[in-house]
Amino acid sequence: MAIPISLAVLIWALITVLAFFKPARFPKGLFQDLLAVGGFGALLVGFFWQVLLLTEYQVPRGGGDLASFLYPVYSFAAHNLQQGIIPLWNPYQFGGMPFAADMQTGMFYPINFLVLLLARPFSYQAMEGLAILHYFLAAVFMYIYLRGLGIGRLGSFGGGTTFAFSGFAVAHLGHLNMLSSVVWLPLVLHFFHRGFTTGRASWAVAAGAAYGVSILPGHVQMTLYLGLFLILYWIWGMGSQIWTSRRQGWRCPSVTQIGSLPIVLAVAFGLAAIQLLPSFELTGLSVRAALSYEKAIEYAVSPLGFITLVIPHFLGPNSTDFWGIKGNLTEVYGYTGIVAMLLAALGLVVISSRRGWAWFFALAAFFFVLLSLGQDTVLHGWLYRFVPGFDKVRAPGRFLFFFDFAVAALAGFGLDAVARPLARRDRPAVKFILRAAAALLGIGVVGALFFYQALLTSQDKDAVIYRRVEEATSGIVTALVFLALGLVVLLLHRYHGRWRTFIPLLAIVVIVVDLFSSGWSYNTTARDVLDGFNHPQVIRFLQEDRDPFRIDSATNVWDVWQPGINLNNDIGDVQGLFNPMTLADFSNYWESMGSRSSPSYDLWNAKYVVAHKDVVLDWAKYQPVLTDAPKVNVYLNTRARPRAMVVPSARVLPREAMLEQLRAPDFNAAETVLLEDGPVRTPASTQYPRRIVSISYPTPNQVRIEAETAEAAYLFLGDVMYPGWKASVDGQAAPVRRADYLFRTVDLPPGRHTVDFAFEPRTWTLGWVISLLFLLGTVSTIGVAALRKVPGD
Repeated sequence: MAIPISLAVLIWALITVLAFFKPARFPKGLFQDLLAVGGFGALLVGFFWQVLLLTEYQVPRGGGDLASFLYPVYSFAAHNLQQGIIPLWNPYQFGGMPFAADMQTGMFYPINFLVLLLARPFSYQAMEGLAILHYFLAAVFMYIYLRGLGIGRLGSFGGGTTFAFSGFAVAHLGHLNMLSSVVWLPLVLHFFHRGFTTGRASWAVAAGAAYGVSILPGHVQMTLYLGLFLILYWIWGMGSQIWTSRRQGWRCPSVTQIGSLPIVLAVAFGLAAIQLLPSFELTGLSVRAALSYEKAIEYAVSPLGFITLVIPHFLGPNSTDFWGIKGNLTEVYGYTGIVAMLLAALGLVVISSRRGWAWFFALAAFFFVLLSLGQDTVLHGWLYRFVPGFDKVRAPGRFLFFFDFAVAALAGFGLDAVARPLARRDRPAVKFILRAAAALLGIGVVGALFFYQALLTSQDKDAVIYRRVEEATSGIVTALVFLALGLVVLLLHRYHGRWRTFIPLLAIVVIVVDLFSSGWSYNTTARDVLDGFNHPQVIRFLQEDRDPFRIDSATNVWDVWQPGINLNNDIGDVQGLFNPMTLADFSNYWESMGSRSSPSYDLWNAKYVVAHKDVVLDWAKYQPVLTDAPKVNVYLNTRARPRAMVVPSARVLPREAMLEQLRAPDFNAAETVLLEDGPVRTPASTQYPRRIVSISYPTPNQVRIEAETAEAAYLFLGDVMYPGWKASVDGQAAPVRRADYLFRTVDLPPGRHTVDFAFEPRTWTLGWVISLLFLLGTVSTIGVAALRKVPGD
């Protein structure tokens, strides 16, 4: 991580020096903007100093999705991309499933793609670096957006700092694909706002490009949320246009302004088609195709959790140590800082040319907070029922992102206000804020005294209760300290205007200390987040078996065994960490088996079971084969079917009837394959020579099988069937049929043959063609607009 950071610092320093000594050769104000960028870099190091400067610390605490889910996925992608292979299929989890079509892989996100291609060897430090980089991008993009709204540099710097290190961003470090998506919102709005105010379609195209990039990290929920916010922004902009023109006869928005949103959406979805088209197909075949409202409201914000908006550690210090709310603290954590909220209030009430947008942010913050409550308000239910796409996502607590974004923007407005002389017309509003803050401080002090009393009287109580009271009391006192500091900032602004150069700097310092004090330790841990991947003896044992096989680790062993470990070691698993894109057919098959004693289970080619040492299995079927590993045992399934078989006969059955037949004790899957339709062959005898000579996986997207049979038969492959799989027998195309409910088969004539399976989905081909066309069009449009150098652009 040190080399990329050093290189970035060197480039920044070189450009900054040149901008200082040769200002005429650079855009006006570039030197000051570069100083702001350098300031964000310094803050980044200050916030993540343990991870960046010490080797014994990692993020996030507990590992989260970053370690358990994304790290194996990104490692698999990096391993293949560095060999020149685009992995469209993942043969190692859930019996095989689409890889690139799963948006969560984020493989086509430009930043990810470069890191996956260049980080050699790919390591967990690269994952941490990707996450940390996006805090920097969040700050810079927010700075750009606020500068575009006419906010001064100090106000923009404060807004960028608040946005980047807000509670939502800090809490969701482990959700890298979510973080990578949302940080682009300010840049999307910057381009969109410029296009709306100038009437230039090229700016809308640029906004669409930025929105398209925000889709590619692969978090469909945040893609929907950002789209909803953009629609509201567009509606407000058109309404503002009509309202401000009322004195000139209620002038309607121009055609370009009206068409700016369709342009943004068309460009965004066109550029992201390489991801969206395959993902749309996968979603329709996944368990997420139908999501109940009960599931959709999981991880909604509890009203009790709102206390963390002003006292971040009241319910606990981090996502592994909290109390009082359902779900997880991560999903309801939206602290933006006491001082930032005071400045946001100031930014709202001060009369300026931006007051209309200030009210938009205030109303948006309120609206999205209501949505974050899930079932506690009717709004989320309406969204789930009537707006397409929102019935496919859960965790409404993530709407708090827009609260944090709105507060950060308003804090930038407020900081800009304190950097200017206080207008006489604004004094009553400022006085009201001062009185309200003073009243809150007084109430808070009284409340703190009660908590001190509770703390003193709880010392002989349960240790857990005492610690909770202690943490809550400390949180209240800390919040009061920052409330007092914020009050000082506003008092200086109100009564000591001659210090206005010093006041915004003081406010920024207090914001930094406030946010860093609450967030710097939220994710950092000295415990090895990769400990669950550390099973060298087990991995070595499994890799010594050269036959194609799968393991089964879905045995409640994931507290010590990471379910993604197989991806890092090219070992197949019949399961994997929970994935909402798991195929519905897979889920139905798995749930229908009943137990590991079922004959249908053996079709998975699950040769080994990884489990705790005290696991209970069907000992007539399973044998321990590795028992001296420190944490887990490995058990041999003596009845596991091979990965591929030459099957002599077939029967036609309805799909649901197949599941019952496969469970039947007298059914022999090596003798009969079940098909959805004919024609089928029923040979007079199944006792003729047939065998699998060899089976190999040249790439994740290919399977090659050498098979031999004395009579016509069926080649059964125990990999999951999915649209896009094609086959050839000795180079001649052959249809691939669904077999035994979930798997694949091709007809095999007599003799020795080479059968090749290749995954070539049409949605992938169509997607990359559309994306390429839109990329060429976008680059051309923006390039032509830049060359024309239209004044105001």
